Amino acid sequence: MSMPADPARDLPLLIGQIRNGDQSAFKEFFTLFYNDVRRFLIHFTGDADAADDLAQETFLRFWLARERLKDNLSYKGYLFRIARNCALNHVTRKPPVIRTEFSEDRLLPFYRDTENAAYPDVFLAENIQKGIALLPERCRMVFVLSRYHDLSYAEIAESMSISIQTVKNQMNKAIAVLRLHLAEYLR
Repeated sequence: MSMPADPARDLPLLIGQIRNGDQSAFKEFFTLFYNDVRRFLIHFTGDADAADDLAQETFLRFWLARERLKDNLSYKGYLFRIARNCALNHVTRKPPVIRTEFSEDRLLPFYRDTENAAYPDVFLAENIQKGIALLPERCRMVFVLSRYHDLSYAEIAESMSISIQTVKNQMNKAIAVLRLHLAEYLR
């Protein structure tokens, strides 16, 4: 099965195939969402190795639950709910590691452009990550799902089993904390 032209439009078809046990459809679903799930888990746990393992566990649980998938379900929200549960299980077994990770590709433009004072941008990005790490767990999860994974408030509410109003409140709290933490950059 080739990659769909519009994954969002073809997702119900793909899920129907997964529900029927089609492993190639599941592989396509995995390919579509693996990086998003892994990034979410890295933000949540602060540990890239653990995120790899937890992402695998997330997709395995999704596959094992395939026959129970309902047509009116937000599959992306459900996938992130599984990821959140896996991450919560992980962090209760082991305290989270908080570290800032930058890939070389992300930093390379800053090193190249020394004439345009790009170095403050590196510090800003690092301070944003530190600010996110300071957020309470639920608040951090809501912020990461919204800003890094483009989930709607409804999808976040569904994936975290909380109300949309709670999502809004947590986003407001996250933004307020980040504004305080990043005040020197907002002048």
